[in-house]
Amino acid sequence: MSGLSAVEYEVIAVFDDTVGSLVHELASAEATGERLTTTTEAAERRLDAAGGGLPLHFEVLSGVAAEAFTFTSRLERMLWQQAAAYAVVGMTVLDRVVAGQPPLSLAELKPLFTEPTLGGLIDLLQVDAEKRYAARNATVRALNQEEHTQLVRTLNSVRAGAAHRGVDPDRALGLPLSDLDDDKHDPPWSNLLKPIARLAQQLPYEISAALQEQRPTRVRRWTRGDVTSMRNIHRCPGRATTVVEGHLPDTGTDSDPDDSLALTVQVCADHTPPPKAWFAGLTMRSSTKAVLTSACGLAVDYREPDQALRAHADLWLTPLTGLHLADHDGWPALLTAATEHLRTAYDIETDDHWNTVEMFLDQAAKFSSEGDFLPALAALGHAETATATALALKAQRTPSAAPDGACDR
Repeated sequence: MSGLSAVEYEVIAVFDDTVGSLVHELASAEATGERLTTTTEAAERRLDAAGGGLPLHFEVLSGVAAEAFTFTSRLERMLWQQAAAYAVVGMTVLDRVVAGQPPLSLAELKPLFTEPTLGGLIDLLQVDAEKRYAARNATVRALNQEEHTQLVRTLNSVRAGAAHRGVDPDRALGLPLSDLDDDKHDPPWSNLLKPIARLAQQLPYEISAALQEQRPTRVRRWTRGDVTSMRNIHRCPGRATTVVEGHLPDTGTDSDPDDSLALTVQVCADHTPPPKAWFAGLTMRSSTKAVLTSACGLAVDYREPDQALRAHADLWLTPLTGLHLADHDGWPALLTAATEHLRTAYDIETDDHWNTVEMFLDQAAKFSSEGDFLPALAALGHAETATATALALKAQRTPSAAPDGACDR
């Protein structure tokens, strides 16, 4: 996201990976709990049908189910704490971008890394969504406003119910929800967990839209050595330790390697060496460059826009949609067709990830139709990351769901 400082980018990337991992782990834990409940009930019915007997099977399954419930409850608590903090960080950075203020330092961001208070979260959600999401169309702004209003309404219900937990409602405003949790009631975040996680994970895309809205009206031209785009080429929880370079094979010399530098990708130990498909048409070399962030898979592209666009098409867009540049009248036509394909082939109305992919493909088509290929590449980078997430989730639900080579890497 060009326009953020390196610190802001890394903070958002780390929170996004953390919350995304917890969301996936919680879904897995919930599925395990449901399966154990079913098998435990079946064991109990068999025991009753037999008129008693050795209860070993039922007792063991009951014990495992109780442990699974405890684990799921702990995961929910962790997800609430991290997602609430991520939402505060994301909204704070977004408001900074919209206001045109300087980037936030680590010292300014670090106090936001812990779970917010009930009152602090309410105050941040009550900011005018029309202003915060001014870069989006009226429909999206109205949806965001409704989402904020519903969250505030639920948070106020938690405040009102604090008295039943032995806490004065006014005092509850200064406490994080974790401090209101007890053994006698449902967790105070029961009706907030999924909405706050969804809001937090959407904020990077809102920040990107705000940054693109503020871009200069003059089309910026690419020159040799410029960074064409930055994107996460895949999703991995590992910490990046190594940078691998991709060089154009027909330019530059060993004595002047920067002339041929086309791509750098930072990877963790498990992805060293990285897949050759990421460097198609390039010569891979080890690098002395330092990693920019902890994110494995961060790719920095130095190729001219047309070459970078072709890399996008070859690596994920064509495998996902089956569309080829040769069959369309230039990039705007291809990207428009890809957007239409997403609208008909995937459930973008109810699936947030595919909705995000469609939104950024649409932006890329718009920018490319104006001849503004650098922001088009930025939008494609976000679409690629969202596609990898959507396919990973789909593969968890339906094995072999991802098309060959399409972001399943």
